[in-house]
Amino acid sequence: MVTEEALSAIIDQDVARISFNEDSDYQPQYVLAYLNCQFGQDRIVRNSSGMVQQGMSLEKVRSVPVPKASHGLQAMIARIVEEALAERRIAASKGHEANTALLSKLGLANWTPPEPLSYVSSSANAFASRRLDAQFFAPRIQQLIDHLATDGTTVATVATSRREKYKPSKHGDFN
Repeated sequence: MVTEEALSAIIDQDVARISFNEDSDYQPQYVLAYLNCQFGQDRIVRNSSGMVQQGMSLEKVRSVPVPKASHGLQAMIARIVEEALAERRIAASKGHEANTALLSKLGLANWTPPEPLSYVSSSANAFASRRLDAQFFAPRIQQLIDHLATDGTTVATVATSRREKYKPSKHGDFN
Protein backbone atom coordinates (compact mmCIF):
# COMPACT_ATOMS: atom_id res chain seq x y z
CA MET A 1 0.00 0.00 0.00
CA VAL A 2 1.58 3.26 -1.08
CA THR A 3 1.02 6.02 1.45
CA GLU A 4 1.88 9.71 1.22
CA GLU A 5 5.08 9.05 3.20
CA ALA A 6 6.34 6.88 0.33
CA LEU A 7 5.37 9.22 -2.48
CA SER A 8 8.06 10.27 -4.88
CA ALA A 9 9.56 6.82 -4.38
CA ILE A 10 10.75 5.02 -7.46
CA ILE A 11 10.00 1.34 -7.98
CA ASP A 12 12.87 -0.47 -9.65
CA GLN A 13 12.70 -3.58 -11.80
CA ASP A 14 13.15 -5.89 -8.81
CA VAL A 15 9.99 -4.77 -7.02
CA ALA A 16 6.59 -6.20 -7.85
CA ARG A 17 3.75 -3.68 -7.75
CA ILE A 18 0.41 -5.17 -6.83
CA SER A 19 -2.60 -3.19 -7.96
CA PHE A 20 -6.28 -3.86 -7.41
CA ASN A 21 -9.23 -3.38 -9.75
CA GLU A 22 -12.23 -1.39 -8.54
CA ASP A 23 -14.34 -4.58 -8.53
CA SER A 24 -11.74 -6.73 -6.75
CA ASP A 25 -12.93 -9.14 -4.07
CA TYR A 26 -9.93 -8.13 -1.97
CA GLN A 27 -9.21 -4.93 -0.07
CA PRO A 28 -5.57 -3.78 -0.40
CA GLN A 29 -5.16 -3.39 3.37
CA TYR A 30 -6.32 -6.98 3.89
CA VAL A 31 -3.79 -8.32 1.38
CA LEU A 32 -1.09 -6.12 2.93
CA ALA A 33 -1.88 -7.52 6.39
CA TYR A 34 -1.85 -11.09 5.07
CA LEU A 35 1.47 -10.69 3.23
CA ASN A 36 3.03 -9.26 6.40
CA CYS A 37 1.61 -11.87 8.78
CA GLN A 38 3.47 -15.04 9.74
CA PHE A 39 1.69 -17.19 7.13
CA GLY A 40 2.25 -14.74 4.28
CA GLN A 41 5.89 -14.21 5.23
CA ASP A 42 6.46 -17.98 5.49
CA ARG A 43 5.08 -18.38 1.97
CA ILE A 44 7.28 -15.56 0.65
CA VAL A 45 10.43 -16.92 2.31
CA ARG A 46 9.69 -20.46 1.10
CA ASN A 47 9.34 -19.28 -2.50
CA SER A 48 12.34 -16.94 -2.51
CA SER A 49 15.43 -17.92 -4.41
CA GLY A 50 18.91 -16.61 -5.02
CA MET A 51 22.23 -16.96 -3.29
CA VAL A 52 23.19 -13.43 -2.31
CA GLN A 53 20.03 -11.43 -2.89
CA GLN A 54 16.96 -13.44 -2.08
CA GLY A 55 13.88 -12.62 -4.11
CA MET A 56 10.81 -13.97 -5.85
CA SER A 57 10.17 -14.07 -9.55
CA LEU A 58 7.11 -12.20 -10.78
CA GLU A 59 5.55 -15.55 -11.65
CA LYS A 60 5.95 -16.74 -8.04
CA VAL A 61 4.57 -13.45 -6.69
CA ARG A 62 1.47 -13.92 -8.85
CA SER A 63 1.00 -17.46 -7.53
CA VAL A 64 1.03 -16.57 -3.81
CA PRO A 65 -2.37 -17.72 -2.52
CA VAL A 66 -4.38 -15.22 -0.50
CA PRO A 67 -7.13 -16.67 1.71
CA LYS A 68 -10.64 -15.60 0.81
CA ALA A 69 -12.30 -13.71 3.66
CA SER A 70 -15.72 -12.14 4.02
CA HIS A 71 -16.11 -8.48 3.12
CA GLY A 72 -16.85 -7.79 6.80
CA LEU A 73 -13.60 -9.37 8.01
CA GLN A 74 -11.62 -7.61 5.29
CA ALA A 75 -13.22 -4.28 6.25
CA MET A 76 -12.35 -4.86 9.92
CA ILE A 77 -8.73 -5.66 9.05
CA ALA A 78 -8.57 -2.68 6.68
CA ARG A 79 -9.80 -0.42 9.49
CA ILE A 80 -7.13 -1.77 11.86
CA VAL A 81 -4.40 -1.24 9.24
CA GLU A 82 -5.61 2.35 8.69
CA GLU A 83 -5.70 2.96 12.47
CA ALA A 84 -2.16 1.59 12.79
CA LEU A 85 -1.01 3.91 10.01
CA ALA A 86 -2.68 6.86 11.77
CA GLU A 87 -0.95 5.92 15.05
CA ARG A 88 2.37 5.62 13.23
CA ARG A 89 1.88 9.13 11.83
CA ILE A 90 1.05 10.45 15.31
CA ALA A 91 4.17 8.77 16.73
CA ALA A 92 6.32 10.33 14.00
CA SER A 93 4.79 13.73 14.73
CA LYS A 94 5.34 13.33 18.48
CA GLY A 95 8.93 12.23 17.82
CA HIS A 96 9.48 15.38 15.77
CA GLU A 97 7.91 17.50 18.55
CA ALA A 98 10.14 15.82 21.17
CA ASN A 99 13.23 16.41 19.05
CA THR A 100 12.30 20.06 18.56
CA ALA A 101 11.70 20.51 22.32
CA LEU A 102 14.99 18.80 23.17
CA LEU A 103 16.98 20.95 20.75
CA SER A 104 15.24 24.04 22.11
CA LYS A 105 15.99 23.14 25.75
CA LEU A 106 19.61 22.40 24.89
CA GLY A 107 19.88 25.75 23.14
CA LEU A 108 20.56 24.07 19.83
CA ALA A 109 17.36 24.98 17.96
CA ASN A 110 19.10 27.60 15.82
CA TRP A 111 22.68 26.45 16.34
CA THR A 112 24.71 25.52 13.31
CA PRO A 113 28.22 24.15 13.37
CA PRO A 114 30.77 26.85 12.60
CA GLU A 115 32.55 24.45 10.28
CA PRO A 116 31.38 22.11 7.53
CA LEU A 117 29.86 18.76 8.48
CA SER A 118 32.46 16.76 6.60
CA TYR A 119 36.20 17.03 6.41
CA VAL A 120 38.79 15.82 3.97
CA SER A 121 42.35 15.16 4.94
CA SER A 122 45.05 13.13 3.33
CA SER A 123 46.45 10.11 5.14
CA ALA A 124 49.84 11.84 5.05
CA ASN A 125 48.43 14.71 7.17
CA ALA A 126 46.81 12.29 9.61
CA PHE A 127 50.00 10.27 10.05
CA ALA A 128 52.14 13.43 10.27
CA SER A 129 49.94 14.76 13.09
CA ARG A 130 49.93 11.28 14.67
CA ARG A 131 46.16 11.53 15.10
CA LEU A 132 43.47 9.29 13.68
CA ASP A 133 40.73 10.24 16.15
CA ALA A 134 37.37 11.74 15.24
CA GLN A 135 38.09 15.03 17.00
CA PHE A 136 41.01 15.70 14.68
CA PHE A 137 38.78 15.29 11.65
CA ALA A 138 35.65 16.88 13.17
CA PRO A 139 36.54 19.75 15.50
CA ARG A 140 32.86 20.79 15.45
CA ILE A 141 32.13 17.96 17.92
CA GLN A 142 34.33 19.58 20.56
CA GLN A 143 32.66 22.93 19.81
CA LEU A 144 29.25 21.31 20.28
CA ILE A 145 30.33 19.78 23.61
CA ASP A 146 31.69 23.16 24.71
CA HIS A 147 28.41 24.83 23.70
CA LEU A 148 26.33 22.30 25.65
CA ALA A 149 28.53 22.66 28.73
CA THR A 150 28.30 26.46 28.99
CA ASP A 151 26.11 26.30 32.12
CA GLY A 152 28.00 23.36 33.67
CA THR A 153 25.10 20.92 33.35
CA THR A 154 26.03 17.32 32.61
CA VAL A 155 24.03 14.13 32.21
CA ALA A 156 24.97 13.22 35.80
CA THR A 157 23.39 16.44 37.12
CA VAL A 158 20.00 15.76 35.54
CA ALA A 159 19.73 11.95 35.73
CA THR A 160 20.82 9.34 38.24
CA SER A 161 22.92 6.44 37.05
CA ARG A 162 21.19 3.07 37.03
CA ARG A 163 23.31 0.01 37.61
CA GLU A 164 20.75 -2.81 37.74
CA LYS A 165 19.73 -4.77 34.67
CA TYR A 166 16.19 -4.27 33.41
CA LYS A 167 14.04 -7.34 34.03
CA PRO A 168 10.62 -7.17 32.31
CA SER A 169 9.08 -9.73 34.66
CA LYS A 170 9.58 -7.35 37.61
CA HIS A 171 7.90 -4.41 35.90
CA GLY A 172 4.91 -5.99 34.16
CA ASP A 173 3.70 -4.77 30.80
CA PHE A 174 5.68 -2.03 29.12
CA ASN A 175 3.81 0.17 26.64
